[in-house]
Amino acid sequence: MGKFLRFNNGKYKIYLASLKNSELNLLKIGITQFVDAEDRFNWNYKEYTRGIEPEAYHNLFPEITICDSVIVENKAQAEEIEAKILNGWGAKDFWLESQLSGITELRKYTSQRYAIAKSIITKVKNETRTKTNRDSR
Repeated sequence: MGKFLRFNNGKYKIYLASLKNSELNLLKIGITQFVDAEDRFNWNYKEYTRGIEPEAYHNLFPEITICDSVIVENKAQAEEIEAKILNGWGAKDFWLESQLSGITELRKYTSQRYAIAKSIITKVKNETRTKTNRDSR
């Protein structure tokens, strides 16, 4: 497990993750202050082993993959983009009896949902690059 480095400048990371076990193939959109989005899940496991979190993603989903991510300027922007993706994904379509933090941002995998999230994240990346290039002039 990593060093759990966090952004200390108010920035956040929006991530798209694939979570799989023998019965489920899910997508999760989320926001984190961890520099490495995988640390969001590693931290959850660490806190679970310390008795702080009631459950760990790693226990339920042996295969967790970060599919894409983008850094944004602040929490409000991150929450806005996360909400846009969740709105595009539609209503929650499965139920898991668990107290995992972030469970409401999980949906069954479909190629359409994956494409929606990737498209929005890519758009944010492109806007960030354009702004950075303009600001450096």
